[in-house]
This record gives sequence, structure tokens and C-alpha cells, in this order.
Amino acid sequence: MLRSIARVSALMTLVVPTTVVLVGGCGESVTVADALGSGPIFGSADAGEDAIAPTNEMDAEAVDVLMCPVMTCTFPQATCPSSASPCDVDLLSDDENCGACGVRCSGPGVDHSKWTCVDGKCTFSCDSADRRNCDGNPTNGCETLITDVTNCGACGRQCAEGQICDEGKCKPRCESWGLPDECPHPQLPTSAICTDLRTDDQNCGACGNVCDPTGPDLPPLTSDMYYGCGAEKCGVPKCRQAQRADCNSDLTDGCEVELVTADNCAACGDKCGPGQACLSNPLTSSAQCVCAPGETLCFGFLCVRVEDDPNNC
Repeated sequence: MLRSIARVSALMTLVVPTTVVLVGGCGESVTVADALGSGPIFGSADAGEDAIAPTNEMDAEAVDVLMCPVMTCTFPQATCPSSASPCDVDLLSDDENCGACGVRCSGPGVDHSKWTCVDGKCTFSCDSADRRNCDGNPTNGCETLITDVTNCGACGRQCAEGQICDEGKCKPRCESWGLPDECPHPQLPTSAICTDLRTDDQNCGACGNVCDPTGPDLPPLTSDMYYGCGAEKCGVPKCRQAQRADCNSDLTDGCEVELVTADNCAACGDKCGPGQACLSNPLTSSAQCVCAPGETLCFGFLCVRVEDDPNNC
């Protein structure tokens, strides 16, 4: 005799050697029976008052269980012919099933271009950050580099005369070298030089304004000093050697401190931390304390982590 169980807990354990399950519609009776004739054995019944506890009489009997199988997916999830499991396809982002099963985004992919599924539609895009489809024609791909002065950072964005395109931004060409100003070259009038009008002895405050190193009407200096440009004005005492400095502001002893040392690296009082070293960059003529905490200076120029670097263990 078949018995109806009103509801069975989701945690109930069904132990059946060989089971045949017939799935019907919602609310229909579904027969679960042992193929060998013995009835299913449940571990524990639902704790509700209306639950029917299993009995020995259920052995060797089929149990009629009310079930409601779920046969549909919630959009945008779907089950497609290519699915590995039910509802595993996202129709809004799946390149093989874009908007509907079987709709594949497979454009030509010419010149750094690609087709991908975006919000359920096959969409053209560029696969490189410095490329754009400026002519609007997908057949020739992303044909434009946005790193030149005619397309700087975007299609059609043209830099002003004398500017360069640096990482997608129009800048004065000297700014990329760390210098704010530009002056005509003294020997090559059609060319230019990059400089800093605040400190350039040959272009002090303005292009072509040369400072007199003797400093007329100014106190005499020691042999290792001269008068030059500072804060866009001439007449500022300066050291003749870049690696020397007047740290005590006493002109009588000149440039008494040597720079590019651990105690005075780039300037007076610029002290390097423990384990750091002061190195001078020959390209920029500047000095800095190098090697971050946990790194060691090797060969006089290379910072490495000796604790976990396989090449410097």
C-alpha cells in the first residue's frame, strides 16, 4: 500500500540501494521505490506536527511523495545546448550565448579589436588601452594610436604647438623631463632647451638673462663658491661643485659639507634610513636614498630581497 508523506525535511537522509525516481508536475504524486522491492529508509522525520514518522511498515513498500520540480531558470541565467549544468549560462555576458542561446560574438577581431557580449548584445571594443576606433569602421579594427599629438588620449584631441603627448595627456615637452621651462638654444636658434628659470644661471627668471658670477657690489666669496641664480634672481651664493653644499649658511667657510652621503644625500640633512645607501643618478644628476625596508643593496646599484630572491639567496 502506498502512503503519502505530507512533507519531508531537506536534511532527511534517503538510503536506497537502487532507486527509481519518476518526476511529475508540481503537486503530482511521485513514486519513489526500491528496484529490488524494499522501501526507502529515512533517517529522521520532519520536526513539524504534521510530519509522518517512518515505520517498519514502510519497508518493502513504495512511498508516494509530493514534489515540485523546478524546470526553469531566472533571467539572465539559462540552460543552453552548450551548458555543462542547468542554468549555467549568463545571457548578458556569455560570448557564446549572447542574449539568447547560440548567439555567438565572433567578429573579425582586426587590428587590436574584439567582439564581446555586453548587456546581452555583441559589442565592438579595443583590446589595448592605447588604441581606438576613431573612424567608426569596425572592419579595420582599432586603427588609431592615442599616444601621438594628433590623438592624445582620445580621438581628435590635438596638442598645442610645442607640446608632446605623454601618457595620454598634452604637456610641455620639457615637463616630461622634469623641467618646467623652455628657452631657445643659444647656438641653435631653431631648437630649444629645457631648463628651470628659477635656478638656471644662464636663464635666470627669463630666457637669456645671464647672472654675473662675481656678484658686483656683493661680499667676496670663498674659491668654491660663486654668485648665481636662485628664486629667479641673480646674486645668490652657490657652490661650484654639485656635490658640495653650504649647510651652515656661513659664507666664510664656503661649501663645507659633502653631499651624496648617507647623512646628507640629496641636500643638507637628507639622511638615509638604516640599511639604505645614497646613490647618484647619472641621467638626472640627482641623488636619493635607495633600497626599501627589507631590501639590500647589491653590486652598488641593485636592490634585492635576499631572503626570498632566488637569484640572490
